[in-house]
Amino acid sequence: MKRYWFSVFCFAFLLGGCVSPDEVKPKSECYPYARVGDVIEFEDGDDAYSQGVVFYCDGNGHGLAAYTRHHYSSWSYSDIDFPCIDNLQDTSGLLNPDNIARYAGLGSDYTRCLANKDNDSGYYYSRGNAAEKCLDDGNEWYLPSLYELWYLLAVANCGMGDDGPIAEAGVSIYYSSAAYWSSDEYNEEKAWFCDQNGNPYVAGKGSSSSFYVIPIRAF
Repeated sequence: MKRYWFSVFCFAFLLGGCVSPDEVKPKSECYPYARVGDVIEFEDGDDAYSQGVVFYCDGNGHGLAAYTRHHYSSWSYSDIDFPCIDNLQDTSGLLNPDNIARYAGLGSDYTRCLANKDNDSGYYYSRGNAAEKCLDDGNEWYLPSLYELWYLLAVANCGMGDDGPIAEAGVSIYYSSAAYWSSDEYNEEKAWFCDQNGNPYVAGKGSSSSFYVIPIRAF
């Protein structure tokens, strides 16, 4: 059973901000006694617990939460294509808040692809890349897809960096020059990341490009 507690922060201003009133659900409509901006404590097994800030609720008892800690890592240790991830090269029409129900949870499959041996190449992607950093926090945490990362930074956090409501609740979103990895590939050599405001870019996957990582999880 999961244990939960609630932050002392009040996010009434979200109702008039970049998260629409339809997405800021009453507590009874999101995870029991939780809504956007609340801090939830998750049980990760072996008496281990982790905390996440809710940044999306679907109104049916499910949503997404962002980990209150961050990591710093390269995307992978090699510029090699991952056959289990479709290359994303056209974002037109993707980054729309209305798409959240369709793409929520996508990064979980990508993370497990990145963290495991690719059977086609036979190459084992060693621990330490961005996906493994997330799984090290518990098996339910994962590297967000580009859409999920964009939604977290640009929609839920209002594109405000460390002044945004999700950052104020405890998620490490800061530094004007900070960049955050997603689990989406652009091509064999590059992967997608976002700046602290949610603007998407691509960079090399290898050890020469190290950015911040914000694990998220579905509930």
